[in-house]
Amino acid sequence: MRQKYLLHIGVIVLIFLFISGCTELSDLRRIKEIQDAKIRELIAENEQYQGKYYKAIEERNITVNQLNKTIAEQNTRIATLEKSKSDREAELERKINRLNLETRDLKNEATRLSEVNSKNQTIISEKENEISNLKMEKDSLSTTITEKDTSITNLTNEIETYKNEMVSLNEEISKLNTSIQQDKEALQKANDEAKKLTSDLNQAKIDYEKKLSQLKFKPLADLTPLKEKLEKYLQGKNITAITVEDSQKGIIISIPASSLFEGFAEEIKPDMIPILKDIAQILKEFPDNDIWVEGHTDNQPIKDSPFYDNLHLSSSRSLRITRFLISDCGIKSSRLYAVSAGEFHPKADNNSPESRNKNRRVDIVVLK
Repeated sequence: MRQKYLLHIGVIVLIFLFISGCTELSDLRRIKEIQDAKIRELIAENEQYQGKYYKAIEERNITVNQLNKTIAEQNTRIATLEKSKSDREAELERKINRLNLETRDLKNEATRLSEVNSKNQTIISEKENEISNLKMEKDSLSTTITEKDTSITNLTNEIETYKNEMVSLNEEISKLNTSIQQDKEALQKANDEAKKLTSDLNQAKIDYEKKLSQLKFKPLADLTPLKEKLEKYLQGKNITAITVEDSQKGIIISIPASSLFEGFAEEIKPDMIPILKDIAQILKEFPDNDIWVEGHTDNQPIKDSPFYDNLHLSSSRSLRITRFLISDCGIKSSRLYAVSAGEFHPKADNNSPESRNKNRRVDIVVLK
């Protein structure tokens, strides 16, 4: 394109000279010098604007279009000057040949510049590939950094969660310490109660031994009427869980703990209250005989209960029945003795649930 551009310029210059009617060789030389100067300027401009190659092409195309338009206009004028052209054709032919030679040289130079430009384009393409690779590496590094930032954020959140859990654990530890302290206080209170119960039992034992020594000098009472009355009452009420037996120490009224109490509770079941009152009324008919209220258990360790062992449980239950007989049934307190037997006086072995159920009982013993 650049060669055609230069050729068009040369043709335009020749046409311009032709139209102006230059007839002397000196004018042609001056024109050539002008043309050479113009060509040098164009070469300088071409070298100056190599970096703007595409823009120059666009401008050149615009110029070519304008020149084509100008040529078209001049062709019309040339047609009118055709007759005078013949005298100048030979000279113009020589000039044209010379211009062709120069144009060829310019074409070769343009080819060389095109090759240089092609090499430059190759270099530019390689650099663009390098830039593209660097951008990809940058994107990869950005992704890696983002992932690391996410990991750091997650770790920070986990650390914060662990801190919160530590705070919660410390609060729970504090609550547990408070609970342990309360349990210690409750245990101390239970120990104090146990000591009091032990003291009461010791005192009861002393009173019993004293009473027993007094009874040694008394003849044994015949409690057969009492036994018969109790059995008649139980049969009339169709009560089979409560048993009555005659022993060496007296009449034993044995009541299962499951009939009297609910689980480890101390309160007497409501349906047993009228039965106990009826039994107490029969006992009041024999006012000369003392009464033991014995609490018995099986040999299983106590768990999840306010009682710390079986002695504590049996003591609590014997005392509860004793208080009931005094306060609710009107039996004189001087006749009653609360006895905690615990697991140490079983009626049966403790190898099965049935036998252990027999051992969990309260015995009301009317002494002979």
